[in-house]
Amino acid sequence: MLCVGARLGGEVRAFKGMGALAIGVDFNPGSRNPHVLWGDAHALAFPNHTFEVVYTNIIDHIPDYARFFKESHRVLRPGRLFLIDIDQNIPDHFAVHSNRRKLCDLEAEMRQWFSIEGHFSVTGEMNNVTQFYVTRARTFAVSKPDLDTLIATRKAEGRRAMCIPKLRSGAVYL
Repeated sequence: MLCVGARLGGEVRAFKGMGALAIGVDFNPGSRNPHVLWGDAHALAFPNHTFEVVYTNIIDHIPDYARFFKESHRVLRPGRLFLIDIDQNIPDHFAVHSNRRKLCDLEAEMRQWFSIEGHFSVTGEMNNVTQFYVTRARTFAVSKPDLDTLIATRKAEGRRAMCIPKLRSGAVYL
C-alpha cells in the first residue's frame, strides 16, 4: 500500500496496524522517518504495477491532480484500489487549490483512470465535510475483478483484512 502525502506517517502506521504492508511518500517526511520516503506525487519513484492500494487525503496540496491520477494508475496493479479522501474544508496554508469548488472536476478526471466503486460523505467536527471515494484502476486490456473476488483472494492468501466502513452495501474488506 502506498500513502501519498503521508507527512510523518500517521496513515502508514494505521494501515500497518491493520496488517497492511505500507509505505508513504511526502515532500517533507521529517528526519529519520522509517514510514515515509521523500517523494513527489507527480512522479512516483516506483515501478509500474507495484501496489495493490494507493491512498491519499491531500489532493488539495497537489498542483496537477490529473498528472497525479495518471501516476497513481501507473503504480497500481491492474484493477486494484485507489482510495481518495477529499476534504471540503476551508483550504489550509499548504493547499494549492480548494476542493470545495473542484469536486466535479476531480471526479471527472478520476473517472478517466478509475471506476468509482463507492462514495460517501462524512461530517466531522465543526460541520467539516469529507468526500471519500473508493475507486478501482481501470484496466484497459483485461476486465477488473470484483470486490468479492478480491476479498476471497486476500483471505485465501492469509492476509488480514482492512475494513473501509460504509460503502453501498456495508463494509468493504481489502
